[in-house]
Amino acid sequence: MRSRILVALSLSAVLVASAAVLAACGPKEEFKNTSAFVDTSTAAAASPTAPAAAPVKFLEVGNVYGVRTGAKAPKFTLEKAATITEIDDYHYIDGGGPTPGTIGLKAADGKMYGPWPCVGLDGQGNVKNATWKATPNAEVPAGTYTVIDSGPGTWSTNDRAKSLGFATVLGVYAIAH
Repeated sequence: MRSRILVALSLSAVLVASAAVLAACGPKEEFKNTSAFVDTSTAAAASPTAPAAAPVKFLEVGNVYGVRTGAKAPKFTLEKAATITEIDDYHYIDGGGPTPGTIGLKAADGKMYGPWPCVGLDGQGNVKNATWKATPNAEVPAGTYTVIDSGPGTWSTNDRAKSLGFATVLGVYAIAH
């Protein structure tokens, strides 16, 4: 019996010593600031904004075939109100695309949204300013919209796109309250 008690005490001493060694070697900050703990079961209800929804492609005109300039403006329809987060138009020209301009949306009733300034992104073969990118984060109501590009003469298209300008419109639908 005495040997069992000595073994148990020895094991306890080894466990205490091991814990001390691990504590000395382990991360020091892990549990220090407990005020930063967030109870995720109530965080969503207390948060003033809902988590961001994944963007939806409202319009995508484009393909991998050779392009020419002089596109016609494409249209798209929103079934309900949405926030437009990004619009990309393609202006590929050998030697470099033109200086980025603006992109806007024209509603079927004639109301304009934007135009918003664009930044230029490199395209295939490192062609400068091949893509014009606007990030409006603008709310628009349900309806049909035409993409308005400030450089229609350099907007890329081809026959497979039925002469429509290469464009992508991304956004998120409004959440009903």
